Order: sequence, then structure tokens, then C-alpha cells
Amino acid sequence: MLDLGESLQFGRPAVEVVLDAFPTTLMLAALAMPLVIATAIVVGSLAAIRPGGLFDRIAGLISLIGASTPNFWVAIVGVLVFAVHLRWLPTSGTGTPWHWILPVAVLTLRPTGVLVQVVRSSMITACHPPM
Repeated sequence: MLDLGESLQFGRPAVEVVLDAFPTTLMLAALAMPLVIATAIVVGSLAAIRPGGLFDRIAGLISLIGASTPNFWVAIVGVLVFAVHLRWLPTSGTGTPWHWILPVAVLTLRPTGVLVQVVRSSMITACHPPM
């Protein structure tokens, strides 16, 4: 059971490699999801106040970009810009809160983009029902 074979990189059972990374993955999810939910509720609700208004159009554009941009591309660009060129953040690791900023930011982008659109349309439907 749970025989995923042997890791070619580490030379040990792959399930051990996966289980070693699991606590870090849970921590990343625990940091990212509350941020996603809070941001989506606030931005989506504000965008729904005046459908078609300036804030709604800007939020729609940014959420569309966020929902459409692949995470791996954002991560690569983020590391290049903020870690390599500007040297503001570390390139990898989990030692300090600074190590979590870039991974959390990358993982919040796509779900925030999607949820902003969902919250906005739900709020419009709830507050301005069709006649």
C-alpha cells in the first residue's frame, strides 16, 4: 500500500519524500487560504457595489489576470525579481517569515482571482436580483 516506487533524486521510497514535505505543504495552505478568502470577500463585495464602475472594472481585470496566469510562471518571475535581482526575499527554505512571503503570494494569486469573480457575481445576484 502507498508504494510510489523509489525517488530517483533521493534514492529512497517516494512516499517518504512526500510525507517529509507534507507538514510544510499544510503550513503553506494554512497561510494562503485565509488570505485568499478574506481578500476575495472584500474585493468581490466592493466590486459588486457598483457593477461596471471603475473599481469593478479594475478588480475584474486583475482577477482575470490572476486566474489566468500559471502559478509556475509567477513563481519563476517572483524569484527572479524579488529574490535574485532585488534581494528582498530568500530564494528558498522555510526558516523565517521572509521565506514564506513569496510562496504564499504565488499560491494566493490564482484562487483569489477566481473567488473574486465568484463573490462579485454572487453579491450582484443577491443584491440586485433579476426582474
